[in-house]
Amino acid sequence: MKKWKKPTKNFYMMPNDVFNLNLDPYEFMILSYMVRRINADSECWPSFKTMSKDLGISVSTLEDRVAKMCKRGLISVGKHTSNGKYRNNVYTIYSLENPEIYRDPDAVEDDELPLSVA
Repeated sequence: MKKWKKPTKNFYMMPNDVFNLNLDPYEFMILSYMVRRINADSECWPSFKTMSKDLGISVSTLEDRVAKMCKRGLISVGKHTSNGKYRNNVYTIYSLENPEIYRDPDAVEDDELPLSVA
């Protein structure tokens, strides 16, 4: 049986601190997916439909978990436009060195961080 070897291509890196965030499995999967797709500006813009298909997660679950991740300060959601027209959400992924990401998402009041996921 072959032993596992560290890949030299077709891989991405996640910081070890991700395991200190107490993410549920969906949040971990979504964050990993976004990190895999980010550009040099730490942004990505997959649609909910694309993420749902690629991850095997319902759109409603994605919307719920993305909103929670926004509240924690892991990501932010904006609008991605192309040729002056709205296309998809644009997701900015923040460094795991930000202390606000470690707060309990259930302890944050809904109106404390007014964010739109739509």
